[in-house]
This record gives sequence, C-alpha cells and structure tokens, in this order.
Amino acid sequence: PDFSGPPSNPNQVTATDERMRRSHTRDIAAAATLLIGFLGFGITAGCKNNTAETAPATTATPSASLKQNQQGRTIVATVNGEPIYDDCVARDLASSTSSHPSSTSMTAGSPDSPDQRAAALERCIEFELLSQEARHRGLLSDPDVITTLKTESVRHLIDTEFYARFSSPSDVPIEDVRQLWDRGLKKLFNHPDFRGTFYCRATNPDPDTGKTPTQGEANDNAKKVATEIYKRLKQVADLDRGKMLTICQEVEAETDLATVTTSTYSAPIGGKAVPEWEKIVFALTEVGALSVPSRTRWGWDVILITKVLPPRSESFDQATAEIQEMMFTEKSFEGYRREQFQKFLAKTNAKHSITRFDDRIPHQESVVVNRDPAKPSSAGPPPPDRR
Repeated sequence: PDFSGPPSNPNQVTATDERMRRSHTRDIAAAATLLIGFLGFGITAGCKNNTAETAPATTATPSASLKQNQQGRTIVATVNGEPIYDDCVARDLASSTSSHPSSTSMTAGSPDSPDQRAAALERCIEFELLSQEARHRGLLSDPDVITTLKTESVRHLIDTEFYARFSSPSDVPIEDVRQLWDRGLKKLFNHPDFRGTFYCRATNPDPDTGKTPTQGEANDNAKKVATEIYKRLKQVADLDRGKMLTICQEVEAETDLATVTTSTYSAPIGGKAVPEWEKIVFALTEVGALSVPSRTRWGWDVILITKVLPPRSESFDQATAEIQEMMFTEKSFEGYRREQFQKFLAKTNAKHSITRFDDRIPHQESVVVNRDPAKPSSAGPPPPDRR
C-alpha cells in the first residue's frame, strides 16, 4: 500500500475526499448501467401496451415524523419499505463539493441549502430503486459483482481499521522514531557545515614524486586541460554528476596534455579534507555550484557541489516531528510503512485458521488472465489506494 501523506497543494482533495469521489463515481456508473438497461428494454415496472404507468410520486415527510434507528441513523425516505438514511445524503453532498470544489452546482443554492439536500435525497432514492432492481434481477450473484464487493469490503476494512491509526505523520510511534535516532539518525540533525562533491582532476605527476609539479610545463598543461573542462561545463544547463562525468571523459579522450580523473568526496568543515580543498568547497553554498579550476596538492581540480547540509544542532524532541514526516512520506522509508501494514495483517490473520494448498496452483502458462480493464481481476483485490 502507498501511505503517502496529504497533498502539499491546498487545492488538492484529501485521501478521504478522494475515496468519497471514487464511491460516488462507482454509484453513478452502476446506476447508469442499469438505467441504460431499462431504456434498452423500453419498459418500466407496471408497463402496459407499450405505455409506462405514471411512477408513484415521492412523498415529502415532515422532519418531526422521522425515526431514528438503533445506530443513530435517521431514516429520510423509504423505497418499497427499504430505508434510506441521512448519511447517504451527507455522502452525496460531501462527494459533490469535494470532487468539484470550484464548480457551480447544478442545483441552485449553497451546498447545504434545502434545494441541494432535496436533490441529494432524490439521487439516493434513484440509486436505491436501481439497487433493488439489480437485486431483483439476481445481479448480486454475478461473479464480477461479488469480486467488487470483496474488493470494496477489504478497502473499507483497511480504511477503518488500519488508516484510522496510521493516517498522518503524527501516527508514527515515538518508540520507532527513538529507535532510528539511537541507530544513527541523530547525526542528520547534529553536524557541522557539510558538503558533498564530484570533481574532475587534471594531473601530470612527476615519475619520481608521483605529484604534479606546481610550476613548469607539466603544471601549465594540467591547468589548460582543467580550464577546458570548466569552459565546457559552464555551457551545460542543470549540470549534474552524470553530465559532468561525460564531459570530463570527452576531454580526456581528446588530449594528451594531462591525465583526467573523476571521483566523489564528502566531508564536514573541519574534517579530514586538506585546507586548500576545504577553502574552495565551503565557499560554495548551493547544490550545482561549480568551482573555477583550482590548484590543489594533487593537480588542478574542477569541483561540483552535489550536497549541502547547513550546520544543525537539535535534540530528539526538536527533531521528532520532522523524523515522523520523513518516515511517513519519504520513499526511503517505504519499507517501514510496509512493515506497519504487515503487522496489521499479521494481527488480523492471527484470528483465523488458514490452510494452504500451494501444490494445486496451476502453472503460469495455464492461468487465464483477465485482459478486460473494465472488469476486476479475479486474482484478488488491489492494494489500498491512499492518493
């Protein structure tokens, strides 16, 4: 399951709104399918001599006469004795406003106006009529309907049982945060100024010392090569490690004035880096910054900044909320989120008796795969969708 957190864009709907939208869309699709069936047959209940009888009028009942059932749901209408509850109207209104927050409603008035509520109730009545007709036709035993029912039941179970306790970063247990902190994550929140780099180095080492001389032709040639590398790199948009490596390799293949090597190096300020390298690197404060060709004790370096971590010093309590956000949303913690879901599954499965017959599973080539995207697969429900 994807446990992505709420969208950063305030104009986007939440996961709950999206589930309402999907439910409303499925209801409309089911209703439309049956309605098309009615029109195709050209009849309605009680049809005689190709002329449909007038449908019974919907009777408005004063609110004072509404009854409350045992679950506290209010009956707002009945269809052939079957109750329609107030939460159907509430879901319809919520789905309409969340799916189209900026659109003009088809019914005049605000989302909570009497006209809007009456229209929502009418849609609930229409859907109940179609639902009863589907039941009358025996569609509840259709394999596709059964599979869809299972899928939505599982989705609802996960929504109400798992996401109820794991729906936001604050639901990440403090003990899990503490465990990561003690295993070394605290270093991410307590460190000096830090740089990550990728560099190209042009050298002409002396056979005796193994170092590029600081003066003379060997030094000048290495500088020329580093300058050519720098010139080409400055013409590249959105320079990154891969692009830099390509250009360094191209220059190396074109010249015999110096040897070109590439590598990465990362270090905090005041760490193991030599002073001249540290001076160059920590003068650059943004990722993507490129140094001019600079002489170091090895040769002439052109350095790309690939990572910048400003100095930090935070306690566990100060860092907790940020760590919870990381664990809940970042891709690098996907394994942790899956582990939480597996714990939920294990706890649920422990209540049941499971017998497996793996040897009865047919070979892959004999499995019939459902290729119709309009129909649910019989292989099982899809993973819960939180987007």
